[in-house]
Amino acid sequence: MKSRDSTGRNGPGFAIPSPSGRATRRPDMNVVTKIEPRAVAPEILCRSVPGEIVEWLDALAPDALPSARFIAPAERIGDELPKGCVPWLRNDIAALARDFAARAGGGELEVRLECIDDDACSRFHQDHVSMRLLSTYRGPGTQWVAPGEADLALRRQRDFRGTVHEMPRFSVGIFAGRKDVSGGVVHRSPPILGTNLTRLLLCLTPAAEGCGCPLDH
Repeated sequence: MKSRDSTGRNGPGFAIPSPSGRATRRPDMNVVTKIEPRAVAPEILCRSVPGEIVEWLDALAPDALPSARFIAPAERIGDELPKGCVPWLRNDIAALARDFAARAGGGELEVRLECIDDDACSRFHQDHVSMRLLSTYRGPGTQWVAPGEADLALRRQRDFRGTVHEMPRFSVGIFAGRKDVSGGVVHRSPPILGTNLTRLLLCLTPAAEGCGCPLDH
């Protein structure tokens, strides 16, 4: 089966990076090689994705995209996903959930597989959680700002003129939240209202921490 990663290169499989820090990459591999403590940038890992999955997701009408929201132990998440998830997507989400649960210390996870076609969560914010996993299967990825510009982005919001980074499609990001010692990653969903784009976003959060969404996002 032909595969490609979110940078368009052929690549190896994935392993979720550790929470709380900034990912740095070796020049020859899209893998995390060092975690810098107390940084408030996300840890992002690019990974291989079968080309057939890209084509399947892109061909689906927005109302045919799978969606779900539930709480379950990591080992049961694959079974709880909707029937609209093809085996690859089901297995991928289940694998991410198992790895993320191990990083988070075990326990149940809140799973959100969301179809987004508006500006929901498009204000810069920090989540009220210790950590969260985000991965975009369709459409533009989650946007974030570097630690040095975080305060300015929070204040200026849409008037922010600094550098806005965007996660590559299919990449996996671990975002520290306000409950982390780092203070959390300042990020947002990309504003897409009126663009005819639809995102398919996976969000995993330790269930014990609740939704963790800020009031103003």
